[in-house]
Amino acid sequence: MAAPEGIKSLVDVSKQVVTLSTAIITVTLAFSKDIVGAAKLTSGDRWLVGGAWGLLVVSIVAGVWCMYAATASIENGDTGSSVSVYDSNVAIPMGIQQIAFVLALVLIVIFGVVAL
Repeated sequence: MAAPEGIKSLVDVSKQVVTLSTAIITVTLAFSKDIVGAAKLTSGDRWLVGGAWGLLVVSIVAGVWCMYAATASIENGDTGSSVSVYDSNVAIPMGIQQIAFVLALVLIVIFGVVAL
């Protein structure tokens, strides 16, 4: 059975968010000496960056979880059950991924405003 379009879209979005999260972590870690090591940063500023990194890791893990769950849903669809993006096995990790990603972006923006 081919994957339903909704599940394909869910997996595509999840992959994109994992890619963006990984890229943000990579870029900020590459420049962490310049970003976090600056003398003018307070410990609160460092917590903003660390919190953002932590949330991005949560987003990546939830994204991988979501992709595995989508694969399982497609496999279960072969047995005759319906497959939906609203099934809790894929909706929960997708929700966690999206919320963690957005919160991480908010922390990064707050850090950028405070650090200016």
